Amino acid sequence: MSSRVPLALLAVLVFAGDAVAQDFGGRRLEFAVNSGWTDFDSEIRFDDAVSISATVLAEVLPFFSMGLELGHIGAKDREQDIIQDVLVASIRGRIEPWRDARFSGGGVLGVTFVAFENRPDLDSISEGFELGGSARWNIDADWRLRMDLLLRLQTVNRPVLDDAGLPTEGEDETGFVWSQVYRVGIGRGF
Repeated sequence: MSSRVPLALLAVLVFAGDAVAQDFGGRRLEFAVNSGWTDFDSEIRFDDAVSISATVLAEVLPFFSMGLELGHIGAKDREQDIIQDVLVASIRGRIEPWRDARFSGGGVLGVTFVAFENRPDLDSISEGFELGGSARWNIDADWRLRMDLLLRLQTVNRPVLDDAGLPTEGEDETGFVWSQVYRVGIGRGF
């Protein structure tokens, strides 16, 4: 996914968003683009990298929204010395009890799926669980700026190594690692 895709998506939705919100039954919708930094756990072979994403949020209750986010990270693979496309898809709930205040805080909880590899012969999907905090600035009635800090507990497959450090024929072990995501996003509500 190129960096132009989230920006193009936001541009289309900014102009078509009012019609979409009315069709949604009058509930609030928000479309946003985000940029941030992903701090991978040291056990993952990728260097920390910049991330971009696009988000759509739908209000479920006045203080609770559900969202879908699609993102991209161009991370350097330390083992192969190349840049890999890391794709991220997340489903998150966002609790914001003071959403109409100029400045407010809240919490985020969700699940995420991270695709690390470009090779079809490798199981590359890492499932994860996310939780974190969020700060929100309502610029005006339609536009808002969010800052999120997310902690991601995700699975990783580790090959079983022999005494010399070489992979054996044994089945990979599944482990869990923590990574952090620091992110800023601008969104428009309808």
